[in-house]
Amino acid sequence: MPAFTLPNIILTLKELLIVWLNQIIYHNSIYEPEIFNKRLAFDLIVYVSRNPALNEYLEKLVDQFLEILLTGANCGEGGKVNQLMVMLYDAKTNRDKERYTMKFNQFINLKPAIPTRDNFKLAEFLASRDQSTVIEIPNFTWEEVYSQFKYLLFQQQNELERKKLKRKKEIPIEQDLFFKILMDVDESLPLDSKKEWVKLNSSGAGEGNSKLRFVPVAEVDTGFLSFGLQNEYVRN
Repeated sequence: MPAFTLPNIILTLKELLIVWLNQIIYHNSIYEPEIFNKRLAFDLIVYVSRNPALNEYLEKLVDQFLEILLTGANCGEGGKVNQLMVMLYDAKTNRDKERYTMKFNQFINLKPAIPTRDNFKLAEFLASRDQSTVIEIPNFTWEEVYSQFKYLLFQQQNELERKKLKRKKEIPIEQDLFFKILMDVDESLPLDSKKEWVKLNSSGAGEGNSKLRFVPVAEVDTGFLSFGLQNEYVRN
């Protein structure tokens, strides 16, 4: 096992996020299944893209997300990310069909623990071997982190496979599914400073919407890692 340091824990979280995104894309047949390979992640068989363009896109997106989660995008505080959402929509009608959400409302502000937070570069931080960032929290260990990440991913896979099986039994509906990835953050975060993100006005989509079915999937709650998964499906 690598040293139980903050950079190594965030690197493991990065792996989880990329695998999670891959499972959503694969199980919803956004692309042809031939571009995915089986591999092990957190002792589970998962499907991961071998398409260079898609892989580069997902890694860059996750890196930017982690920078904002850790440092608050040059804001006074970090940890102001509420949700990371994968929205599936019908490209023919532009109607939303499903939403896969990772909720970070309870994620602890880690900005004070970032050594170079005023000039933060994620790649340098993740490559750091600084032993001053070793984590010493009771019952917060690699075994616990891997166990909870494995459980969260296992539950998400089961739900994705359940949905896929249900679709096969239903009368096929002609649609062209594609995805967009959204981030719900505190209004004080200046996301417009990052050219890759487009800042949207919140419309409260999904809240109190009787056409949506909410499915809680799983939660991680160990040490400073506190987040959960929730899926939302549009009722036909």
